[in-house]
Amino acid sequence: MRWLVWAVAGAALGALLVLAVGVLSIQVIAQESGAVVDLENTIVAIDEPRLPVLPLGGIAVLSAAALGGLWLALRGHGGRGRIALPAAFALVTGTLVVVGGASAASPTPLPDGLTPGWRGWLEHGAMSPAVHVVLLLSLALLVRSLRSPRARPRGHASAATP
Repeated sequence: MRWLVWAVAGAALGALLVLAVGVLSIQVIAQESGAVVDLENTIVAIDEPRLPVLPLGGIAVLSAAALGGLWLALRGHGGRGRIALPAAFALVTGTLVVVGGASAASPTPLPDGLTPGWRGWLEHGAMSPAVHVVLLLSLALLVRSLRSPRARPRGHASAATP
């Protein structure tokens, strides 16, 4: 039953990554264009355009933390618990990328170009290259884990074993 806890944690990590990167991506766009945007993605003030160092750094830290968490989960457990977190992470992140991408592609003309609230976070997070890279690397970690001998149940004879 522990694998279910790890699966829920992986799903939550995937959703958190996509939404948090979405919030930070909106902040990047706003700072580059000289806007101050609240969490509803509404422009509340105009400022000087500037280099968005903090949001870009935040995206990098979140991506590295997600990959580090996936790697630690794969190293620390055996059997089903070993793959539950990265499998759920990849499933939820991939689903959110598809849903957010489809939502961003739908024609919804808005005055300031930002979809309000969590839908905007989802759209911008789903379109972020950082999320795509983390998703692809999580799939690679998952495949590698499934091919490793630790993922097989005891007593399973490998074709390479004489």
